[in-house]
Amino acid sequence: MKVKIIILCNFWLFFLNCKGKHDIIDNSFSKKFNVDKTSLVINSNNEENQTFITGEFKYFSNNYSIKNQIYIKDSIYYYDKNNILFDFSSKKEPGSFTINDSLHLKVSFFNDIISDQNKFRLFKIDNVENYYTLNLTKVYIANYKYGIVGEFIVTKENNEWLITNIIGYFPNNNLFLSKFKKVKLE
Repeated sequence: MKVKIIILCNFWLFFLNCKGKHDIIDNSFSKKFNVDKTSLVINSNNEENQTFITGEFKYFSNNYSIKNQIYIKDSIYYYDKNNILFDFSSKKEPGSFTINDSLHLKVSFFNDIISDQNKFRLFKIDNVENYYTLNLTKVYIANYKYGIVGEFIVTKENNEWLITNIIGYFPNNNLFLSKFKKVKLE
């Protein structure tokens, strides 16, 4: 009888450990800091062990509804085994943002920000819109554990970086904004 109980306990522990090895997104971050919801969100469905990127993406005045399953492994968010979305590793490999079957936009490393809350990586998607002669770039503030926590638009004019449309959490605000001029494009 004792042997059966030990075997049953070992099986149960093995089952729990296997289930616990999957990375899931911690959605508590945005609630903790009470920030506005970003246009794209990464959420985990714990019961089915699935993670999705969902929301709206604006690309040259067109709004696209996004709902794609992603996978998280080895410091990288993937669409599948070969299609990187965000690379949090030291390699900082470029990825691809899938809007639909025919539209895939390049995702590149932009910057790392270290704050007292955590380390955040900024990923950019170039040329998502134009403002007169300026090409606008969408930047997502992301953390491996928390997903996308913030976003903004950046552009460069006369060798000066301009930043606008800041939504969500913005880590180390003073340091980062010392490199960018905050503007409102109208």
